Amino acid sequence: MSIEYATRPGPCRRSGFTLIEALGVTTLTALLSVALLGVFSSTGDAFTKMNVDAQVDTIVLRALDRLEDEFRFAVKSSVQVPNTQSVSFTTSEGWDGTAAIESTPRWLIADSGRLLIQNLVLVENLTFFEADLVDNLLTITLEVSVPYTRNGGSDTVSRRFVWQHRLES
Repeated sequence: MSIEYATRPGPCRRSGFTLIEALGVTTLTALLSVALLGVFSSTGDAFTKMNVDAQVDTIVLRALDRLEDEFRFAVKSSVQVPNTQSVSFTTSEGWDGTAAIESTPRWLIADSGRLLIQNLVLVENLTFFEADLVDNLLTITLEVSVPYTRNGGSDTVSRRFVWQHRLES
């Protein structure tokens, strides 16, 4: 008589993943996704800030170019700084053969967060303005602050510019 032993069948080879393997891969994928999202988010914030920086620089530099044009033909004796928030001047509009023909008086004024020449707005979002005239050197300091939104909330770009012009006779 022969004895037969009950044997368990060998491990069954099934295709697929175990629950532990699937959870591990899902966790790693989630961590990688969060890390990449952080990188893309900060890159987007930096790009937005660079765009706002460029816009502020462009706006102010255009205004400073306009000031240069206005004061290039200013009659030296007419430029006055009655207070640190305004400048009055006249420009030369031609020559009558004996003297310069002066324009009507013009004003550069900082008012309600704007910089104006007459009624023309040169800059908005003005947070600081100061004008000074010493020894025929007109110095104008201005600061512009522009708020913007980003992924994490809101922020502000501020730039301070100093413009100087030597008044010629």
